Amino acid sequence: LAIKMILRNLDDISIIQKAIRTVDATHCAALAILKENGGSIRAGALEDTLLTYGYTNVETQEYITHNINTANLVNKLWQGGWLLPDPNESTYYPRYQILPHEHVYTDERILRQVDWPVNPIPLSLTPSAVKPPAPTFRRPQHVTLDLMAITSALDDLKELALTQSKAIRLTDIRKFRKRLGWEEDESFDGHNFSNIALAVLAAWNYLNWLVDNGEALSLAMTSDEFARIPVLQQVSMLTQAFLSLSIWNAALSKKALVSYYPQDLHRLSKLVFHSLRTLPDPEQYYALDDFLTAIYPRIGEITPVAPDYQNPRPWQSGNDKAAYQRNMAAWREHNQPHWVAQQLMPVAAILSGWPYWLGLLEIGTLPQGTLAFRLTELGRMVFAQSVDKPTSEIPLPVAKHPAWVIQPNYDLIVFLDASSSTQLSFLERYAERRQTEAHTIHYQLTRDSIYHGLERGEQTIDDILATLRVGAQAELPQNVEREMREWAGQREHITLITHARLMAFPTPAARTTAQASGLTGTPIGEIYLLLPATNELNAGAQVIDQQQLHRSIDYAKPLLKCLRAEEDGTLTRTEDTPDLLLPGQLAHCAEKLKNQRWQITPATLTKQRKAGVTASTLLQMLHARVHGDLPPLLEIAIRNTLSTRAVVQAGNAFVLRITDKALYTAIASSPMLAPYLLDVPGPDTIIIDPMRMEEFKARLAWLGVKLTDYTVNDKRQDWLKTIRDAKTQQRRRGY
Repeated sequence: LAIKMILRNLDDISIIQKAIRTVDATHCAALAILKENGGSIRAGALEDTLLTYGYTNVETQEYITHNINTANLVNKLWQGGWLLPDPNESTYYPRYQILPHEHVYTDERILRQVDWPVNPIPLSLTPSAVKPPAPTFRRPQHVTLDLMAITSALDDLKELALTQSKAIRLTDIRKFRKRLGWEEDESFDGHNFSNIALAVLAAWNYLNWLVDNGEALSLAMTSDEFARIPVLQQVSMLTQAFLSLSIWNAALSKKALVSYYPQDLHRLSKLVFHSLRTLPDPEQYYALDDFLTAIYPRIGEITPVAPDYQNPRPWQSGNDKAAYQRNMAAWREHNQPHWVAQQLMPVAAILSGWPYWLGLLEIGTLPQGTLAFRLTELGRMVFAQSVDKPTSEIPLPVAKHPAWVIQPNYDLIVFLDASSSTQLSFLERYAERRQTEAHTIHYQLTRDSIYHGLERGEQTIDDILATLRVGAQAELPQNVEREMREWAGQREHITLITHARLMAFPTPAARTTAQASGLTGTPIGEIYLLLPATNELNAGAQVIDQQQLHRSIDYAKPLLKCLRAEEDGTLTRTEDTPDLLLPGQLAHCAEKLKNQRWQITPATLTKQRKAGVTASTLLQMLHARVHGDLPPLLEIAIRNTLSTRAVVQAGNAFVLRITDKALYTAIASSPMLAPYLLDVPGPDTIIIDPMRMEEFKARLAWLGVKLTDYTVNDKRQDWLKTIRDAKTQQRRRGY
């Protein structure tokens, strides 16, 4: 009955409006925050956001500790009937409180009546009296360039392979980072962004800008589609992604930032970021220590900090609330400078990371060495956004000069103040970026940039030339247009086919005969024919030997093993197969001999090394082609030439084999004979210094020992054991 009454009242707009008119400011702020987050939010996040925005009450502030295991403000909203816990996360019945990790939501009929924005209570904070002498910030155009470069890098890589635990493979992360020229911890204008590659990829995946096919991640949209998203919307979405992900904070926590756990630093990041929304005048600069002092009353007791053992938090004993209030007030006053001092370094690292990279903050250093910051125009616009408002493009000043100037040497100088994000994304696709300055960017039109741009199939050469004319507000240099059309024409003579069926003939005449007999296909080169994509040959191809039709290779499957390898590098072809890849593979790594034989030599390996081929790449190809295991000596030769060279000690020596164990032990352990011995390599072998051989023989004569000729016995047990041990080591090292 009660549920039916609640549902009936929710259908009555007048009842909802009447109830809303009775709520206090905290309820209004909570409902607005819920609406900004689509009607659902984690209870702890809602609690933290309300406290950060200055919404609290006397009971919460004075008597109830801001404990990470409670959500006091949220529980009051629940008890008032304004929100409900997610029933799928409920673990306790009957319910007495909502825990911070649980999600809460409110009915959409209530949200429709929430027509006010979130109104954070401004901090009691005075702007810095001195402006930083050399502040830095990233223009929206610079942010656009980075976002487009990321999209292009992902487009070029095609896929990012996943491990069994669904993590991106480290090799692919390194490739992605190398494409962008990033270090693991990249610096922008002197401001460090820790573990940027992994953080960016995680954000792209969180926003569904990457598609997961179960084995790899790939782009969910083309570069052109990504460029159509306004920069303000891109940055707003990435802001939400970074706030929701803890990967970047996990990397930051390893940088010796006191004793923060990743989850603690993640919470601190969100609290600090929401606090930026409470700046009294976002266009003014604020010193970091003043900012921390101002936000301490709101978030000081819910953020991680190393305990001050000299000033422990007071406990409430008995019912003397007045005494407890006085003790808490004294403790807060004493704890504030301790808290501010501990937060300076981690908060500076947070602000200098992704908020600076996304162009939300302008940061500088005051003369006394204190960090100062203010919100950029882009930052102010991001904080003004809400999910129910349309996101538009950032307004750019109207400039009298063109967006770029194109010179006869194919250089293209872009004026950032006059260019839009759409124009910059166009240049990122069809020109090569050479240098980026504060106000200009240097691009160059090249054959490769035009070729790769046209390969995407988004625009024709006429479209590209037209866009260049509009941006330049003038005609292009004649040689530039003529050369670009020639580049495009050369591309049209090249066709890239990713899935093809090729038939090879022994001679051009044999191919001509087959075509005359009715075999359908497109001639490729002198002896090849590109067959249609169907699975069956047409009936007119009966003239071709049916046995030959079965000699086909599917290169999507593992390559055919058709070589025998010997220790001296000789490779012998064991099967006469119609393999189109094998001759090219062998030509790169070996010299051609007679009778279907090739040989890997020091000269061919040196050539491979100069071409950038690694040992793992060459060995992978050989393992795929050679029957059985490669000879260990051949693998060692390849590894020594293409990677780290092994070092072997050598020298002249005289070897003794002594089968008498008593004599062997006496000589090996004798202090008198020690100066003559170089090594004792085995259980019956001793190596003597050849320079003192005559003296040593005299000692042996005194002992009555007779010397005989050395005979090889490779069947001895110690010999066989040595070989077995060597092979075991080879297997362990992966040779």
